[in-house]
Amino acid sequence: MSPHASRVRWIRRRVAIAAVAAFLLAFNLIAWTGSMGTTTATSSAASTKSSTSTTTTADELAAMTTQQS
Repeated sequence: MSPHASRVRWIRRRVAIAAVAAFLLAFNLIAWTGSMGTTTATSSAASTKSSTSTTTTADELAAMTTQQS
């Protein structure tokens, strides 16, 4: 095998190892921290729901108080 072919094979092997290492690093980082976009959206939705339900409950109680009087 020529020196040039050996060098090309060595470079390709190093590139493949680097690509696999980068993929594993990114995969483990996402697995460890969790999905970032879903967490923020869920928090906002939960805050909006609790605010809306609290307002609705207060309105319903006020309406019941008015009807009972």
